[in-house]
Amino acid sequence: MKRPQQQISAKKVVVDDDDPNFERKLEVVTAGAKPFVKEHLLNKITRDNCKVIVDYMLTMQTEVSPTDSYRIDTIVKLKYFADFHNPKSFKELTRQDVVTFLDNFRKPEQIDPDKKWITTWNDYLWRLNLFKVTS
Repeated sequence: MKRPQQQISAKKVVVDDDDPNFERKLEVVTAGAKPFVKEHLLNKITRDNCKVIVDYMLTMQTEVSPTDSYRIDTIVKLKYFADFHNPKSFKELTRQDVVTFLDNFRKPEQIDPDKKWITTWNDYLWRLNLFKVTS
């Protein structure tokens, strides 16, 4: 009987019976990122959502070859999106869930008179649209 691979994190042991290469894939997509990125993927969102993000990022690296900063920023943004709706799976999310998440960035004009929140909103929208199309 084959033993599942284990990955020791600061908080718990992660066992992945489905994909014996998961740990290696996670290392590849989080290479160069601060340690919290990997920890958050493993501990702050569901395992299924983590796998979807890892697979998406591997595909992105193959097809687009993004810069390290864009890759890491995309991981962080997708993790934040997953965490916002935790424990809901990406497959269960609706259009309204995406709108609710994006509306979280809206700021009243008194707080943000230059409407800088729109740049953040658009950046998340762009990345979520790419994510939706390819995942």
